[in-house]
Amino acid sequence: MKNTCIALLLVLLASLNACIDPIDTGTEDIVPKLVVDGQITNLPGPYTVKLGQSEPYDNASLTRPVANATVFIMDDEGSRFDLTETSRGTYRTDSVSFQGMPGRTYTLHILTENGKEYQSQPQFLQASPPVDTIFSRFVEEVSAEGIARDYFEVYLKTRDTPGERNFYRWKWAHYESLKYCKQTYAPDTENGINYRLYSFCCEPCWKISKCNNCIDLANDQFTDGRTIERLITTIPYDSKDDYFMIIEQHALQERAYRFWNSVVGQTNNTGGIFDNPPASIPGNIANINDAEEQVLGLFTAIGVTRKSVYIKRDYVLKPPPQDNSGIGVQILLSPVCEPCQEGIVRTAIRPPGW
Repeated sequence: MKNTCIALLLVLLASLNACIDPIDTGTEDIVPKLVVDGQITNLPGPYTVKLGQSEPYDNASLTRPVANATVFIMDDEGSRFDLTETSRGTYRTDSVSFQGMPGRTYTLHILTENGKEYQSQPQFLQASPPVDTIFSRFVEEVSAEGIARDYFEVYLKTRDTPGERNFYRWKWAHYESLKYCKQTYAPDTENGINYRLYSFCCEPCWKISKCNNCIDLANDQFTDGRTIERLITTIPYDSKDDYFMIIEQHALQERAYRFWNSVVGQTNNTGGIFDNPPASIPGNIANINDAEEQVLGLFTAIGVTRKSVYIKRDYVLKPPPQDNSGIGVQILLSPVCEPCQEGIVRTAIRPPGW
């Protein structure tokens, strides 16, 4: 799912739309705008749609949740799928009754508590071509200051579908099996001893490192029907152990590609005089009774292919750097295990392909 940080960015960009003149914080507030953040894919749900309302720039929070709305998705065959509000401003589909299907078109409908009706442009869910190969290259790098850095570049190969315009986005996640689910640090200054108390995990648990806010985009303007080789990310050489990753390839519609490309352009502005001025980024949601109302955010239907891979790191002849963080520290083990707390950086659900 897209993340909340991007939605907040959109609100901020909208707020900066008229920043050429001096800011007067006490005279005029910015008109609140509906912020929509949602997508469906061909992967199993549930899918989430988040609704917020932009706040004036001088408020502590840039958005506040829009609760008690009626939210549903219609497909091109007339089927309706209702979303349930699971927390304020967050609406989810039923994972059993609804899963996106390539070749179908989906439209998001929103009816707010104050009677306003919003609708997205119809979104065609295009199938993503399969990921053919994932491989790595070892890189030894020395900076101008003489600092050495060794790492692996991770690449993806896929074959573009010929004869049609295709737009791509890539995401990745790294999963690492955890032995300990809690660590506490207690320095004993009187005796000059540092203690670390570790608690074993009560069940299998994995640490998650995701590329959440990176926006890696491409189109097939110069590669139609050919093999695309893409640098996805770099990973550290801090161990000889395999590095487990899940890489997703997203097939976007052109409107979504342009939307995210605009976000990239705005976030890469350096503040120089030749930069484009910050501006609102148009989404694909509209008030069906008021075409002049500006709505921020995006609803998308995305085709996803996913590939799990263990990146080998044991073929490098030189040893990885030494980890000296444990020198002078006494390790203690707790007799009580710690549960694996489900969240964005930890899960007890076995990763696909592990």
